[in-house]
Amino acid sequence: VRNEKEVAMKPTEYLYRALKLASCEWHLLGCAFTCLILATGSNLVTPVVSGHVFNAIKGENRDEFVYNMKIFIGLSVGSGIFGSLKSLCFRLVQRKLSFMLRNRLFEGVIRQDIAFYDASQTGDLISRMSWDCNAMLQPVSNLLGTTLQSILFFFGGLVFSFFISWRLSMLAFTTMLPIIHLTSKYAVFSQRLNREIFTFIGMANSVAQEAMANIRTVRAFSTEDHELDRYRQETREALHRGIRDALANAGTIFLSNMIDYGASILILFYGGLLVIYPKKDRHINIGMLYAYLRFWDMIQTSYQSLQGVMNSFTKAAGAAQRVLSLMDSLPDIDPNSGRLAEDDMPWSVEFRNVYFVYQMRPDFVVLKDINLKMEPSEVCALVGPSGCGKTTLVSLILRYYDPTDGKILVGGRELQDFNLKHLHKSIGYVSQETQMFAKTIEENIGYGLEGKYNQSDLVEACKAANAHDFIMSFPSGYQTRIGERGVRLSGGQKQRIAIARALVKNPQVLLLDEATSALDNKSEQVVQEALDRLLQTGKNRTTIVIAHRLSTIRTADVICYVKEGEVVERGSHRELMGLEGGHYRALVEEQELVGKDGGKEIESASLNSGRRSKARDPRMSLDSGRSEGSIGEQVEEKEKEGTGLEARIPLSRVIGMNRPDFGFLAAGVVFGSIAGAMYPLWGLLFSEMIVIFFKPVLKCEDVASSADTLTPALIPQELGGPYQSCQEYWESAGLKLWGVVVKTSYAWIALAVTSFLGSTGMFYGFGAASENLAYRVRNLMFSAYLRQEPGYFDLPENAVGSVSSKLASDATRLKAKTGEPLQQIVITAFGLTLGVVLSFIYMWPVALMALGVLPFLGFAMALQTSYMFEDGDPGRQGGGALGALVGESLTAMRSVAALSLEPSFVKRHDALMADSNSILSLLKKGLLYGASFALQMWTFALLLWFGGWCVANLDFAYKSFAVALLSFFFGLFGLSLAASGLTDSKEAVEALRNIFAVLDRETKIDPEAETGNTPGAEKVDGEIYLRKIQFAYPARPDVVVCKSLTLKVKAGQKVGLVGPSGSGKSTVIQLIERFYDPDVGNTIFDKKDVKKLNYRWLHNQMALVGQEPMLFQGTIFDNIALGYNNSKEASGDCTMERIVEAATLANAHDFIMDLPHGYDTELGQGGTLLSGGQKQRIAIARALIQKPKVLLLDEATSALDNKSEAVVQRTLDRLIAESKLTTVMIAHRLSTVRNMDVIVVVDEGKVVEAGSHDELMRLKGLYHALTKSSERRDGVGPR
Repeated sequence: VRNEKEVAMKPTEYLYRALKLASCEWHLLGCAFTCLILATGSNLVTPVVSGHVFNAIKGENRDEFVYNMKIFIGLSVGSGIFGSLKSLCFRLVQRKLSFMLRNRLFEGVIRQDIAFYDASQTGDLISRMSWDCNAMLQPVSNLLGTTLQSILFFFGGLVFSFFISWRLSMLAFTTMLPIIHLTSKYAVFSQRLNREIFTFIGMANSVAQEAMANIRTVRAFSTEDHELDRYRQETREALHRGIRDALANAGTIFLSNMIDYGASILILFYGGLLVIYPKKDRHINIGMLYAYLRFWDMIQTSYQSLQGVMNSFTKAAGAAQRVLSLMDSLPDIDPNSGRLAEDDMPWSVEFRNVYFVYQMRPDFVVLKDINLKMEPSEVCALVGPSGCGKTTLVSLILRYYDPTDGKILVGGRELQDFNLKHLHKSIGYVSQETQMFAKTIEENIGYGLEGKYNQSDLVEACKAANAHDFIMSFPSGYQTRIGERGVRLSGGQKQRIAIARALVKNPQVLLLDEATSALDNKSEQVVQEALDRLLQTGKNRTTIVIAHRLSTIRTADVICYVKEGEVVERGSHRELMGLEGGHYRALVEEQELVGKDGGKEIESASLNSGRRSKARDPRMSLDSGRSEGSIGEQVEEKEKEGTGLEARIPLSRVIGMNRPDFGFLAAGVVFGSIAGAMYPLWGLLFSEMIVIFFKPVLKCEDVASSADTLTPALIPQELGGPYQSCQEYWESAGLKLWGVVVKTSYAWIALAVTSFLGSTGMFYGFGAASENLAYRVRNLMFSAYLRQEPGYFDLPENAVGSVSSKLASDATRLKAKTGEPLQQIVITAFGLTLGVVLSFIYMWPVALMALGVLPFLGFAMALQTSYMFEDGDPGRQGGGALGALVGESLTAMRSVAALSLEPSFVKRHDALMADSNSILSLLKKGLLYGASFALQMWTFALLLWFGGWCVANLDFAYKSFAVALLSFFFGLFGLSLAASGLTDSKEAVEALRNIFAVLDRETKIDPEAETGNTPGAEKVDGEIYLRKIQFAYPARPDVVVCKSLTLKVKAGQKVGLVGPSGSGKSTVIQLIERFYDPDVGNTIFDKKDVKKLNYRWLHNQMALVGQEPMLFQGTIFDNIALGYNNSKEASGDCTMERIVEAATLANAHDFIMDLPHGYDTELGQGGTLLSGGQKQRIAIARALIQKPKVLLLDEATSALDNKSEAVVQRTLDRLIAESKLTTVMIAHRLSTVRNMDVIVVVDEGKVVEAGSHDELMRLKGLYHALTKSSERRDGVGPR
């Protein structure tokens, strides 16, 4: 992508950009920071108060104990109040930040020019706007919650620890530098890996989006395995890097823990010396040492938290780089700059010495020194062979691109001087490939006026485009929803709506790129007459027409013949016909020859308007009762319906998904149990150290003190041992104390080594398992989507953009909720169990009290973590509707730009992103969050008080109190994160629901099924029989498309299907291909119901060329080879000889070899770098290389110029004759079906006429009437 930074983004830069985005909410941030400081200050004083409580219990000072407990409770209340206010403010900032980031990102993408989309892949862009955006925002939400608090705890703990003992602090902090160095090295390594992971996942999503958008082509050529292999290749690369990251993380944790434990041992050793051997200005008591250890633990915990956040920042920086580069990327063509066109400006268009080269093909010159001027009120027609540069000229007028050299002038001024959006308002454009949007018919037409229209103007435009009658035949009329990309309309119906969309603007410049190519003859005649009237009456309207049907441009003022990027002839029809040996004349004469040999350009039969007014659109999928809601609303409605019982995912199924990684999980559990058990043992050893520090050494004198001494000393004989001197007593007491210290030190070392091994094994085990799970889930989901029947993607909730978004994010969300949370659950489970056991052993009343308060403590922590980890991102709340909208806009950017729809889509995006949570709801959550903190501190205070009471009244030793209390609390380490893994599972449940929904769905037509008959090749005849078919599309069962339709095609027979747009012709092809099964009746192939035949075997016998050629990302060679992979003769890789043979038959070889890279030319997404005719010829070559028994042609030559059509048609005729192919051809040009064995006229889902051309002419019925009508309109000879 252009303008993206090559260097990796640093975490600090990412943090700066995130905070800069949030700075607009400075008042909320100021309030949140103030409350955060006050709440953190309350928590920072707690260790000091706790130390005084320990001293009071040891010294049995009741008054000091009660005083400090009151302070403790007061601090907890303050912490709760300020924590509530802090959480409310931070959550508001978080939601607004997410809203702002996603909206700015969408605006940044949709403002890009068309050259940007030529170089980008829609799936990758969708991945950036979903998965990458989620990855970028997650650390920001942690930043606004826990990170700033950790920073304050870190520096606050630092200040208090230096206040207690600067010597002890200097010794302890020498261990921090190696950890900082180690983690910084890992951060750089992890950032690089995660940046690569994001890239590979984006590429995988692009493959998935392309395959699902072209699912019918994938079905027709049985390329499911090929697409799945492409997807697995990308996700496998992501998996390898994820496992390397997990291993590096485990190694970093291993070394960091080793240093941490070394620091703890140093603190206890030197701190113990300061307690036992007090000196002036160095003395600390046991309460101070306890407080110091709490502060050191606070510093360590905060640093580990910050380390985790920095790791997440490092990983998020890779995603942020991909996100922010899109936001920062400035288009080469700014749509918002430039002057506005004057109302009275003459709209002439002039090309002056224009050269043009596509950025994706810089070594191929498309236009060469074009000099062409079109005056106002003039009609200019562009003709020439496919790929000569006609559509490129129109693209330059629309300023999709700027010329490489030369100038384009509008009204005498350079095109670059005008405001692009305002310019597009004055241009009406109808393209060869019609783009519709998932809205109503009225809204699609009204887009021409940016939604500002009145109903009467809209109806008049539809009548002029011959669209009003078929629109009114729908139950909801103009409010009928047409589905994603207009999938529920026929090609002709979409084209007429597109024409109406252009006409309603009453434009100053009208661009028609094969505007009537998809219309039947009667519709074309009516629309052409309307266009002619519009051209004659329009004031100052400049019109450029591209046409292969010369009958539509004979009356043009100027006709330009374009060849190889140059205008080689220019003049009126009469003038050009007078040029001896001219290109245009040769084209006309060739057309006339075709007319004499095969009939004039006769279009398919169309019933009269009275009969057509009763027709039902065969592709409409949404019932009228739901016509009021948008596709986004319908998607959201479906998502809400799925949040009930479906969300209850059995644990056994989740475990089953992890079964292949039980080895990694078992290692994670075993090592995690070891790591978890270390925490209560740490509390036990810490208690032993406290007892050592409190162990008294009595005052001794060799000679007894006098009676009046304030504190009389004991003589050696009175110390309970055979001591002869005080020195002997002191040495004995020192040796005993040293023995205990040495044993405790060895225990610390053993604990440290064991903890190192446990933590390392746990992190690697769970990390590798979660990476493998994400890889497996992604591939299972994509494979499951590929198994779904095409009708599945017709439903609004399964729009390709929505499905692609789920595929990109669900596996990642599941991984995030099963990796680290499982670690915390295991640590807490074993740590808490051992902590309770030790408490029972040393002081059972405290253990019972601890068990009693544990539910309250768990509830508080669960409440706290459910808030912290709650998905506060409104972008995710938008769900599939947001993904559908993004996918719809990005796949139709040419139409979006031409209609200046960027503001409209941004507005719809903003509406879906709107925050659904009220301030009251957030306030309630904030209060609960603050209360959870207070509840934890109250619980700790209760156990402190009860432990002191037991020591004073139940004769328990101080050591028992210390072990019971500290073992229990150290065992609670990680309970908050464990609670998030157990209770805060909204994201995981939603992801699992989406995953299992697609995995469990039984597709109605499974292409992977091994069942079904597979007759040998010698037994295949190619006979087709549709018997009494009644069919309605699954998404709209109340509209019957085929009504007892019966059609028989004998083996080797050539059958042409004709009829008005929307009559059901394409449905017949889809039933033969078994994209759908009929509701009533049978589709029979070679006397066997297709349901009883193996699905892939069936498609091996058939080849399909559709009206809209669907090509895939890759080279020309790769696209043609897809047909070979489905061939019965396929064995090994396809050879270049086979590719060249098929391309030559399709008249594609010559133009392919003219490209600089020949068959290795990259096509771009959807083949956008080729003209419509070139794409169609590659699609025909893809079908011909298969050498099928049945050839299905749905307007296969509609996008070809006359010369190419004649060559390809002769090739098809020869292929059909030589191989005895069974052929079913849909055509609007009756010249292509005149010589068929049988011509079948289809209307309203029924066969109304059938026979040869001569037989139908003798019937003098509908076919005869329309043939004569076409002959009168398309006369032979020059005019």
